[in-house]
Amino acid sequence: MFTKGYKQTKEHKHRISLALRGKYCGKDSYHFGRLRSKETCKRISEALMGKHLSKETRKKIGLAHLGKPLTNEHRKKLSQAKKGFCDGKKNNMFGRYHSRTTRKKMRMTWGKDRSYRVRQCRQGLILKPNKPETILRNLLNKVLPNKYKYTGDDKVVIDGFNPDFMNCNGQKKIIELYGTYWHKTPKVIERDKRRKKSYKSLGYALLIIWEHELKNIERVTDRILKFNWQGDNNG
Repeated sequence: MFTKGYKQTKEHKHRISLALRGKYCGKDSYHFGRLRSKETCKRISEALMGKHLSKETRKKIGLAHLGKPLTNEHRKKLSQAKKGFCDGKKNNMFGRYHSRTTRKKMRMTWGKDRSYRVRQCRQGLILKPNKPETILRNLLNKVLPNKYKYTGDDKVVIDGFNPDFMNCNGQKKIIELYGTYWHKTPKVIERDKRRKKSYKSLGYALLIIWEHELKNIERVTDRILKFNWQGDNNG
């Protein structure tokens, strides 16, 4: 019998986890096919209102999902679920206006260079190399040690764009790793065109590696060595 203040050991928790694994899933779940009433949803929403996850909790959630890629189907479902989420009356700012003082502060803050705005937008996010970026970083360290560094964590912003890898020996060379799903969407394609144009205008040579290409490490290695030797290779 459990008493107040009783703490389970890691071994005990692990045994409970193994015992419950696979149970109460799908049709075996108590909530399968049941929907919460509007009243219940409202009560839950009010109970959570104003509460924020601590940095430690957000970090744990991030680490738990690290290296677990979403399927294309899952991504589409997330996209569809968020469509219209903040439109019209659903928007928190619907019918509300910023005061003159607030607008002035916003102009002063966001009137700075674009690189500053990008850093501000991404501040607070857990920015770490994802699994494909880690694979490419390890490959670069192996074939070209001390030549390229990972900058995809917002350490460097060039004309509003954050490159994934940059040459750290004074050469103006950038390597971008494109995700197979996101970089095929129309909006991102247009953004990537502006990115290429911007890098080129500033004199940077660019190599683009697609996520699916990492399945053939030998080919990627050849492209990297060729790029490092010759220069621009927007493949």
